[in-house]
Amino acid sequence: MIKASTRIMQRVGLVAAIVLLPFNSVPWWGSWLGELSGEAWVAGAVLLLAVVGLKAVGRGRIRLPRTFSWYLLAAWLTWAVFSSLLAAALSSDLVFKGRTVFEKAALQVAVAAFGLAVAVACYGAFKSQWESEAVLAFFRTAVHASLVVPLLWAVLEGVAISFPDSGPAEVLRRLSQLIHVKP
Repeated sequence: MIKASTRIMQRVGLVAAIVLLPFNSVPWWGSWLGELSGEAWVAGAVLLLAVVGLKAVGRGRIRLPRTFSWYLLAAWLTWAVFSSLLAAALSSDLVFKGRTVFEKAALQVAVAAFGLAVAVACYGAFKSQWESEAVLAFFRTAVHASLVVPLLWAVLEGVAISFPDSGPAEVLRRLSQLIHVKP
């Protein structure tokens, strides 16, 4: 029973992260997530990370991928972190958007680490449960579902641009006020 519900929660988290990917400037997180504060997909990613993390704690270990592509990704991320820290050290007196270069680099490293953690969680959640083709089919289905909302939005925008005083233009204004912090 618990195993089935964790699988469902993992799938819900992944689908939510993919479907919510097009939405940014949402007011859900305030500003405490830094660079990720306005991103809606973080809600699904956090759910996925929480479920996979609880399963890892229950097992007593974390399963990391052991493939060549993951080793390349880890090497690139290590290089990116070190080069960012070096650049921050060399130009520590520069300020960009109210943040020093070191603060900006630290936030970017945190965002990259979060993305890597989500990727590892996806790998851990789905690697042992499905055959590789079934995982790809599931990802494809989720990506196709995530395209529905932007496509509908684009159709509404097309009608609103063509007919500025129409109903779709007003619908877009109201939806934008509900969804986004900034119009």
